[in-house]
Amino acid sequence: MVSPEVVRKRLRLLEGYLRKLQRIRTNTSPEDFLSDTDKQDIAERNLHLAIESLFDIGQHIIASSGWEPAEEYASIFATLRQHGVIADALFARTSGMAGFRNLLVHEYAGIDHSQVYAILQDHMGDLQELAHAFQDYVGEP
Repeated sequence: MVSPEVVRKRLRLLEGYLRKLQRIRTNTSPEDFLSDTDKQDIAERNLHLAIESLFDIGQHIIASSGWEPAEEYASIFATLRQHGVIADALFARTSGMAGFRNLLVHEYAGIDHSQVYAILQDHMGDLQELAHAFQDYVGEP
């Protein structure tokens, strides 16, 4: 059975990461972001932690529901879509998240900071929508 407390805890952490990212998103021009390594570091780390939180919640839902385990990050959201936890459109917008997570974790020396800035501008809503989908699934307000 899915533990609402486990999901709540991860969602609270996620909320903090998203707040930090939102501040950078709304208060930083592309030029400022590309010239400020501190903001780049904050954005990278908090994007990584936000994505990890979403994957952790997804894995918890999958394991607790007795569904086929996701053997890699890329299949977590596919499994959740298959079982109706996330909508097809949201899955389509977030299916590349595992690849970006791997870039942040394993290929960090080659990160394109203009891509990080673009993700902040274009995909923050997707991260929040995933959080809402998880909240809805476990019946959390």
